[in-house]
Amino acid sequence: MNALGSLLLAATDAGGFWLPPQASEQAADVDWLFWFIFYLCTFFFVLIIAVAGYFSWVYRRQTPDQAPLPSPEHNTPLEVFWSVVPLVLVIYIFYVGFTGFMHLSTSPAGSYTIDVVAQKWSWSFRYQDGTVPLDGKLHVPPGEPIRLVMSSQDVLHSLFVPAFRVKQDIVPGRYTTLWFTPKPPPGTEPVEYLLTCTEYCGTGHSAMMTQVVVHPTRASFEAWLGAQVPEPTIETGERIYRQLCASCHNIDGPVGQGPNWRELAQLLQAGGARTMTDGSSVVVDEEYIRESIMEPQARIAAGFQPVMPTFKGQLKEPHIGGLIAYIRTLAQ
Repeated sequence: MNALGSLLLAATDAGGFWLPPQASEQAADVDWLFWFIFYLCTFFFVLIIAVAGYFSWVYRRQTPDQAPLPSPEHNTPLEVFWSVVPLVLVIYIFYVGFTGFMHLSTSPAGSYTIDVVAQKWSWSFRYQDGTVPLDGKLHVPPGEPIRLVMSSQDVLHSLFVPAFRVKQDIVPGRYTTLWFTPKPPPGTEPVEYLLTCTEYCGTGHSAMMTQVVVHPTRASFEAWLGAQVPEPTIETGERIYRQLCASCHNIDGPVGQGPNWRELAQLLQAGGARTMTDGSSVVVDEEYIRESIMEPQARIAAGFQPVMPTFKGQLKEPHIGGLIAYIRTLAQ
């Protein structure tokens, strides 16, 4: 980055009125191009308005009988100037934008890879060792390239982290990738940045948000990762419910897109049965709940649409055990 770019970005590194803090190594280059185009447009806007105002005043008709001055027909140097200068500026903007796009599209070899699954209306993240964080947040180490391999379980989504200046659509039926290098936090505590969906994906779109947690050191990230193997506790189940299930399954209130969990808990406690769309009857027990999570299209409860995505590969057995333990408490 040249001296002009450093000058333009000096006041924006910590964020400001228009832009959030630059929390990734890529953010400075994105901001440089933004501010270059902004100041370029501002300069020419002021210049054109000033020149237009000047000529409007100087060459105005001063008396009713004043004859119009003859208009110039041709000025080759002027026409070359106003054609070549914009062309050079547009070529420069295209070059900087294209090289920046290619840089953001090609992750470095050896990047730390995290799988991202988007679904209505939540995010889940799976690490290289199979860990799925219980808090539903994307935890990353500082100062090294992070590569996200993203897929959708249902409709079109889009992952956007404003502080990192990165955004990528997530298309059903294919993988898309995104990478960034988070800056180390200024202190000794992890720092959180907003992660949101920017592609309208249904009624719960506005709530499809979470955070990117940047740890202060690689060691602290590894310590967090090692503590993510859950026990099948009620607290585990409640966290997973709020992260993945609450958008479709209510506990109290009207029935959502999926069955009410308090009713489910009462059927589980009493050993009751539920009618399926094909007319069959299924006893609501622990195996039924597990199948509904891992193979949700196997049997559909009557009165509901087959819209629930599978959580196979995202939730481990301790997660499912925690969910069942939490559901049991709802019948009390």
